[in-house]
Amino acid sequence: MPRERVTVDTWEIQSCYEGKWDCECTELNRYAMKTNMRAYRENYDRPVRVVKKRVRKDTLSEHELTHMPLNEAKDAVEWYTTLLRDKPESKTLKRRLEHWKSLLEVRKARLAAA
Repeated sequence: MPRERVTVDTWEIQSCYEGKWDCECTELNRYAMKTNMRAYRENYDRPVRVVKKRVRKDTLSEHELTHMPLNEAKDAVEWYTTLLRDKPESKTLKRRLEHWKSLLEVRKARLAAA
């Protein structure tokens, strides 16, 4: 039986100001990071980067841990919807969007049942 992870992946969005990298925000899932990164790149005039980090689960609140899968699905749906506006003919993006929409419904049902 595999061991349960004691850490969670997080993504820090950092910007360079006067030669020093400062954390702008931290995201708990990849799709929220991608959405925010796109906004930072469009609106900032200085370099921006992403640093992936691992945070111990015991430092996060119970609410963050229980809602993490649901929030990931919501952010993924938002991300693929945004991408489809740029490329409406993409079958792959449509397929991924439908996958995440169905996953979102499953995760909502699980959270409501718990």
